[in-house]
Amino acid sequence: ILSLPDVKEKAVPSGWITYQISAGKNFCIIWVKKDHLRIDLKVDKNNFNDPNNLSSEIEWTTAQAFNRRIKIYDDKQFDGIFELIRQAYNVMIPK
Repeated sequence: ILSLPDVKEKAVPSGWITYQISAGKNFCIIWVKKDHLRIDLKVDKNNFNDPNNLSSEIEWTTAQAFNRRIKIYDDKQFDGIFELIRQAYNVMIPK
């Protein structure tokens, strides 16, 4: 994720890491859970492409500004997951 241009990482000791382009422009948050990683993404619903159904829709709230969720229990689908993260990143970059 950090190989994407202008991405900053902010880790919080309570077990999550957020990725952003600038303050308030978060596109991905990774939660470290006991038996999996939970990745929440902010995507454009109209242009989001998840051909392998790796993510699920979550309800957007003002407290939780993300709208897709991925749960990773093993490393078999990392390439597909990174493509979903890249789509969330592309939503946040200036056009």
